[in-house]
Amino acid sequence: MKVIVYQFLLRGELVELEDEKIADCYPSISDKGSYFFQLIDGSRFRGENVKQVIRDSASLMRYQLSN
Repeated sequence: MKVIVYQFLLRGELVELEDEKIADCYPSISDKGSYFFQLIDGSRFRGENVKQVIRDSASLMRYQLSN
């Protein structure tokens, strides 16, 4: 099974998110390679150096958003 994930830096840490967890994603106009994400749970943040990766199977790192 193919899985689409987004890899990016969030607060200096490497993060991977499955495509199905993302409600909206759009590029930042002020910083090349950065995107704004909104997850289906309502969380919002900006990722830097964003890459889209297609994998056969995923063992994903979990993301933690600390407020």
